Amino acid sequence: MSRKTTIPDVRGLLLEGNFGTSRDLPTTDPLTTTQMFLEIERIKPYDRNPRREINPRYHDIKDSIRAQGGLNNPLTVTRRPGDELFMVESGGNTRLMILKELWQETQHESFRRVHCLFVPWQSESHVLSAHLIENELRGEMLLIDKAVALKDLQMQLEQESGYRLSRSEFQRRLAAMGYTISRRQMIRYEYAAEVLEPLIPRALRGGLGRHQIDRLRDIEQAYRVVHRSLSASAPAPLPALDPWFADVLAAQDGDTLDLTAVRRELDRRLAELCGRPLNRIRIEVDALLHETSEERDEAMADREIPGGAQSDVAALGQKERRSGTGNDTHGGQSKPPVAKAQPIPDADGPARTAATAALESDRSNADSDRGPDSNANDQPLFSRHETDAEPALFLDERLNTEPRRLPRETDLKSLRSRAYVLALKIAQGLGFKEAVHPWKSGYGFVLDLPDRNFRDDQSWYGWWLLLGLSEQSASEERLALAPNSLRLPVLLRDGQEHMIFEIVDKPPGILELPLHFLLSRQISDQVFHDLLLLMECCRTLRKQFRESDLWECITVEQVRMRALLAEIERKDDG
Repeated sequence: MSRKTTIPDVRGLLLEGNFGTSRDLPTTDPLTTTQMFLEIERIKPYDRNPRREINPRYHDIKDSIRAQGGLNNPLTVTRRPGDELFMVESGGNTRLMILKELWQETQHESFRRVHCLFVPWQSESHVLSAHLIENELRGEMLLIDKAVALKDLQMQLEQESGYRLSRSEFQRRLAAMGYTISRRQMIRYEYAAEVLEPLIPRALRGGLGRHQIDRLRDIEQAYRVVHRSLSASAPAPLPALDPWFADVLAAQDGDTLDLTAVRRELDRRLAELCGRPLNRIRIEVDALLHETSEERDEAMADREIPGGAQSDVAALGQKERRSGTGNDTHGGQSKPPVAKAQPIPDADGPARTAATAALESDRSNADSDRGPDSNANDQPLFSRHETDAEPALFLDERLNTEPRRLPRETDLKSLRSRAYVLALKIAQGLGFKEAVHPWKSGYGFVLDLPDRNFRDDQSWYGWWLLLGLSEQSASEERLALAPNSLRLPVLLRDGQEHMIFEIVDKPPGILELPLHFLLSRQISDQVFHDLLLLMECCRTLRKQFRESDLWECITVEQVRMRALLAEIERKDDG
């Protein structure tokens, strides 16, 4: 009797799959970069995004995406091993958030399903660095966000490698990832993230810039040296500096940080601890800060300016300073060298030279090989456009003419021309000649953003001085007169101050001006002389001509009067 043969259900076996009765095969991500369409509910934002503040252009971006019915460029996504959802890989958190909002508001399919570029997962540090670089290129990050992100990235790299990274090794890792940063910037970011953020978070969130952070670090080091010197000469050691320094700094935290108030309180605390006169402590700290500023300026000036060649004037001055043979001349007479400040004798302790030596030791340990701020984001954010300028031959001739030998013009055109030439000479001496342009309004010159970040504090102060002297931003009506080809007036009119501060930082305080600009040996006598002549020329223009003659718009006084009347009417209506 033949045995009955059972024929297997081949179709059922094929549909069964390899793991159970489910017809779904396990999810496998592509091994290469692949384009795909994904529903937005399958994508999550990057949970370690370096930029912690909402994008200041959020509503503009949202309006643009709504108007065009979706994204012009695909989102770049990846997926962590074991995760169900995809994740934004290198920038795009803002766009993803907007898409989800628009989908909830409109239920339009174009906002639910988006074109994406999938990038295979590499590592946590790779994604973090990609977001850091993307935000840096867009210029939308606060300095403290960069500092915290770099600290987070270093910890992640150390976790992945299994050993602690030195500062130099971390710089090399960053460079390999495409993020170039100088040693000086690295020290600044470390100080901001590790020391300042726990003490003054509001001030850092308010946009505390690199100059203020560098200055605050110098202040701490100076008080630390003076405290150490006084403690060594006191009958009993003074209480440790760190607790009350942190207390003073935290008490001054706010939307802005008043460094003058910080120093005033530090002087008072230290004077109480050591029993010394307050003004004595102030003098010693001032001397240390002055030496710190000058040494940094000289170190910066002796290096080639990143991104461009030095001017002939600057190169000549550096050559003379290095050789020790250069002399400033005035009227054919050689100017005697400036004497170094003498140490202040102290009957109760060592001479101040000991404190100076200690500060130099501290700086050499912390800031050795500090380089100029040459970073990927030091390139200009906008392309430079030319304005109507005078012929080059005429400019060269005027620039090589001593201003004091020029005739004392009294007509509007000649005075404006004189003011422009003086402003151009000042900018050339400070390293941002490209930022000054001729103008047929106002005082004859208009200021624009420089092509790169400033190389030193003097350039920073000088640029803000010229902006104030130009009076171009005194009212919206004056801003409307400026050429649209310039970047600065356009950004001011559009309320994009944060983009300006990315290049020129926030304006310095008026109390810092004498110490950093007027008393600096890095400012040549010729630049200082030209500055005085420019102020005199602007004053002459204001005295001889009405404001309406200088500016073809309503006056600042009229603007203020209109605002006052509008406020009165508003109160009456209320």
